[in-house]
Amino acid sequence: MGTLKVEHVVVSLCATNCYILFDDQTLKGCIIDPGESPARIEKKVSDLGLSIECIILTHGHFDHIGACPETRKKMGCEVIALKEAAQELRDIDLNLTGQMEGVPISVTADKEVSDGDILDICGHKCKVIHTPGHTPGSMCLYFEEEKILIAGDTLFCESLGRFDLPGGNGRKIIASITNKLLTLPEDTVVYPGHGETTTIGHELKYNPCAEYIGQF
Repeated sequence: MGTLKVEHVVVSLCATNCYILFDDQTLKGCIIDPGESPARIEKKVSDLGLSIECIILTHGHFDHIGACPETRKKMGCEVIALKEAAQELRDIDLNLTGQMEGVPISVTADKEVSDGDILDICGHKCKVIHTPGHTPGSMCLYFEEEKILIAGDTLFCESLGRFDLPGGNGRKIIASITNKLLTLPEDTVVYPGHGETTTIGHELKYNPCAEYIGQF
């Protein structure tokens, strides 16, 4: 087993970070949140010479699942999501694809996971963290050994995911961030669903949610 690497492709009008994680020795990979532009995602995978084992969806919004059906078919791999995300993935009103131009999309995960589950991703262990608030089925992936957090739309650099969409809840997303994410080691690198990479240490200093630690 080699080192876990993280690459990304920015997709959709929402500038979503579609992450590609892979082991640099085995070249086994995983795609996280293929929100749009399946051809661009496929080219990135091809350029890296990867064999994709799975697709992981951090939550069910259109800008994170838009390319999932085509990418799943192209890669011939399973789709993994939190069990609490099942409804938002299937329902075109909850995943917002029914409100966007183009064909509404409904996704059913091949494998549903739960908070605290440990997954083997490309030979590397990660912990599933259920972080409701942006959506009821939002989750983050924590690679403890590699000090990597895939944060979806829960935690952003000096900000947090919006909670004014169907199923959103402000108290819950702040609780998710303060109780589950800002408690991780400060040198953990955070890869958010939008925007630039950050660290837990940086967010403890500059994220407004840090003011609420211990209040939820």
